[in-house]
Amino acid sequence: MRASQGSEGQLADWRQRAIDIEDAVKRVIVGQEHAVRLLSVATLFCRHVILEGDVGVGKTTLLGPVARAFCRVVDCCDTCLSADRR
Repeated sequence: MRASQGSEGQLADWRQRAIDIEDAVKRVIVGQEHAVRLLSVATLFCRHVILEGDVGVGKTTLLGPVARAFCRVVDCCDTCLSADRR
């Protein structure tokens, strides 16, 4: 059974969004390609992510650019992020 053109276009749109997020994050974070890929896919599909690692490996540093890139690509605003901090 073949997918309709609409669903193919939607899939291409989401793929491009994931690539855009990855590209934006890779401008700031170097050497974490696998983590960046997993984070971009997880955020686009509204999944939870647990970052594990020793102190000082850059977990928090990685999340800042991911959050900014996600909001820019998905057109959400700063209030989305600040609402979670309450």
